[in-house]
Amino acid sequence: MRRKLVGILHAQGTSSMLTARRYRIRRPQGPGHSPSVTAISVAFFCLMLAACSSRPTQPDTRLVLAFTVDQLRGDVLPRYRSRFGADPSSGFGYLQRHGVIFSDANFDHATTFTAVGHATLFTGAQASSHGITGNAWFEGNRQVWSVDDPESPVLNGNPNATETGSPRNLMIETVGDALIDELGGAARVFSVSTKERSAILPGGRHGKAFWYDRQTGDYVTSRYYYEKTPTWLVQWNELGRVEELRNKQWNLLDDRAAYIYADADDAPWEPDTEYLGNTFPHTLDRGKDTDFFSVLRATPMADDLTLDVARRLIEAERIGQRSGIDMLAIGLSATDYVGHVFGPSSLEAEDNVFRLDRALGKFLDFIDERVGLEHTVIVLSADHGVPEIPERYIAMGSDSGRIDIPDLMRRIRTALSEKFDTDRNLLTGFSNPAIFLDHSAIGELQIDPAAVEAAVAEIASDEPGVAVAITRTQISANKMPDPALAAKIRNGYYASRSGDVILVQKPNWYLHPRPDAYATMHGSPYRYDTHIPLIFVVPGVTAREIGRPVRAVDMAPTLASILGLGSLEHASGQILTEAVPALPGFAATQH
Repeated sequence: MRRKLVGILHAQGTSSMLTARRYRIRRPQGPGHSPSVTAISVAFFCLMLAACSSRPTQPDTRLVLAFTVDQLRGDVLPRYRSRFGADPSSGFGYLQRHGVIFSDANFDHATTFTAVGHATLFTGAQASSHGITGNAWFEGNRQVWSVDDPESPVLNGNPNATETGSPRNLMIETVGDALIDELGGAARVFSVSTKERSAILPGGRHGKAFWYDRQTGDYVTSRYYYEKTPTWLVQWNELGRVEELRNKQWNLLDDRAAYIYADADDAPWEPDTEYLGNTFPHTLDRGKDTDFFSVLRATPMADDLTLDVARRLIEAERIGQRSGIDMLAIGLSATDYVGHVFGPSSLEAEDNVFRLDRALGKFLDFIDERVGLEHTVIVLSADHGVPEIPERYIAMGSDSGRIDIPDLMRRIRTALSEKFDTDRNLLTGFSNPAIFLDHSAIGELQIDPAAVEAAVAEIASDEPGVAVAITRTQISANKMPDPALAAKIRNGYYASRSGDVILVQKPNWYLHPRPDAYATMHGSPYRYDTHIPLIFVVPGVTAREIGRPVRAVDMAPTLASILGLGSLEHASGQILTEAVPALPGFAATQH
């Protein structure tokens, strides 16, 4: 008997690297060298360097286009390279033909979730600096969404709406913020996505963000950005593009023979997806409005809608069509929703990638007409990868399963009550991947918090599927057993938001507060979750593939260098020089 899926309605160092914009000028050497000439030469080159850092290295750059494909694991695009390369209308094919492809790009944090990934990509810093440690965390006894802001209600026309959204919780600047700080009114930043966090975090503090509201089926913004919804967005919503999809079917784009997973349309490990059905065609006529608006996200049509909003935004704001530089970040979320519902090795996931490829190709044609691709810098990346469905691993003979967090939390509460002789609940809750203690109750009872942490970790470590449970005290004292894992834990750790006992699942195991919420779940330190695509298309830079290891934090400093910006204040990433146009007038070396 199939499991029933319940989550979709409720989801919410190498020699060729430079640290960001730090250069050393090579001075002339040898006999006959004049100190006065040297001083003049150095002064001249310093002036050139200052000029380069205050304007883009490519004077004709008008638009920076940043695509983030949610859950696009790093091995997906190479799998279909021959298909994309042979199709002149292919969006991914264009990026592969014209881009610098970093084929071994990885996150180096363990908390591979949407909010963390987007914040890391666009700040060039780890969560230990930018503060976005997960999609949510606890502050006291209250769970906080990563982009919640009580002072920034969503402008969705619903007087009873409780949703909010702003970058208030993002502690440092993004590359878009740096662009505006550098160029002032000559630069603008916009972002649009299906997910609010995938729009808000890339947009940074100075940008304008728009996202899909699953309560109303509209694209919205918040009071952080505007006093009222922009006219162009009101008009787009009134077109009824979302409503037009009601009762529509999601069919295969190509003949079934064109698919690797043609025989996986009704695999035994697929859960029962009552709102979409398990096999093609999938019909979008399920249930009440809120169900329809939610389920729509798990189809390729969600990305079509986001790209359509992006087109209207470009037209209304004349993005990339004026003096100065605009940046547009587009978060494409359907791949994530489809993967969570059907798994990454499903016919649905494969067809979604094919449809996204076609949609990207059309969107790039639009950019070419309105802005000119010769004036556009493009970067494509992902916020995390994804494992296979646990039941698929089990069918293949691998160790896998689902950690039952509700049951584990009940047993921990009981054990703590017995150990510390109290009826008080010493736990606040679980927010992936951490258990949060109730420090108020612990303080009132005068119990040592480290003792409570240790007791929780001991029980959690014995849970099937848990590789290790690491306490706040261990992290603070830097006493963690595995150095490689310890570095990934530290990179994702922000003391006031990261919880008291962090769980790391074993490879291929599912960890989420609700064990049956999704078919599969990312959020681990393993390669299937950390490996992402990273492609830069930069006018004047030769397309090629780079196989050396690079990091997700390198994306923002590299963009900053391409645009001639100063170093990003808190970035720990390095400049990927293969994607940066040669700087004229002086030689740059590592410093």
